[in-house]
Amino acid sequence: LQKHGVLPDDDLKTAIEAPHATTPRAEKAANAGGARQAEERREKEREREEGEAVTPLSADELEKEVPKYMKGRISLTEVNEIVRSLSGFLKYKRDLLVANPNKLSMKEKDLVYQWRDQGCDSSTTYCLDTELRDRLHEKHKKNLKTVLPILRHLKRIREVRDKGAMRIYPLA
Repeated sequence: LQKHGVLPDDDLKTAIEAPHATTPRAEKAANAGGARQAEERREKEREREEGEAVTPLSADELEKEVPKYMKGRISLTEVNEIVRSLSGFLKYKRDLLVANPNKLSMKEKDLVYQWRDQGCDSSTTYCLDTELRDRLHEKHKKNLKTVLPILRHLKRIREVRDKGAMRIYPLA
């Protein structure tokens, strides 16, 4: 029976009763079909949807991990305001991509179709630097040039340059 991947009933019962199985057979039964990994992936996805796409910086991180030449004169509040607007836009974009098209306005539908033409889907949400610049205040547009390298240095984002546009991907 085991040769064909079928487990005896007693091992299956053990695997179901013990969520953290200790024997290899019971562990295989508990993880049949990759159910455990799928559940973990869904849990991470839920956490990412509920939380921030890009987490704000702490004062300790900005002081100790970012070199002085990269920081310049930018303050922690200015960095975190840009991070919040980036995170908010990514959440807004993800919500629109997942939403039912019948419940969206024409303006929102046009945005969704435009994003899908660019190759964006709900699993890999990114934003273009031009989309982010359009949503920032004038004061923060100048700081964006300083903040993006800081976030890239701290591995909060990944930048991909493609066809004259720069895509910003959040890293969890």
